[in-house]
Amino acid sequence: MKKFNIIPMHQRHLENRLVSIFFSLIFLATLFVPSASNAQARINKIIFNKSIRIGVTGNQPPFSIESKNNHLIGFEIDLGKRLASAMGIDVEFIQLPFPELLPAMESNKVDIIMSGMTMTTTRNLKVAFVGPYVSTGKSLLTKSSKYANIKDVSELDSKKISIGTLKGSTSEEFAKSYISNAELVLVDNYQDAIDMVRQGEISLMLADYAECLYASLRFSGDNLL
Repeated sequence: MKKFNIIPMHQRHLENRLVSIFFSLIFLATLFVPSASNAQARINKIIFNKSIRIGVTGNQPPFSIESKNNHLIGFEIDLGKRLASAMGIDVEFIQLPFPELLPAMESNKVDIIMSGMTMTTTRNLKVAFVGPYVSTGKSLLTKSSKYANIKDVSELDSKKISIGTLKGSTSEEFAKSYISNAELVLVDNYQDAIDMVRQGEISLMLADYAECLYASLRFSGDNLL
């Protein structure tokens, strides 16, 4: 599994600042609406309802995933629960495909997003971010030692190579920018790309390091690298 500029994952300060961070996040995350009064109205509604709706995919371990008994677990699920607890309100996790998360915030279907979403200039034109609470980097998941041992990402820039990655993600942007000659296979969730790698349908998956590491551990019998 090849890693690119990996920074160890860490958790931000949570306990004493959760409430103030939330109010900053809600205001900034609704900058796409015409006026600050609309942002304040959303905050007031959350407080009035005593509940916050958090958009997650539920298929991005270790951030969010469904357990065997169909309960959502993961780092962001714990973080969301602690945020709600600090505010003294309930929390509702709303599962959506990754590409639908930002539109859901824009249409007021969710209040905030916690789903391993990287800060980018383009996204900041619609919403704003409070964070980061995790720092990571891009990584490859493959069954081929040839691809796992590459020295530079340019070695993947070939029409003979097929790469699976998440639709609407920064991994898609990375692939289009640096390995545009490769065949790009876009998926709605990383599990589909992982299965394609396991079955030999694509050469590799491009994703955040945590996604690749989790997959290699979960499917250790498939010789994923």
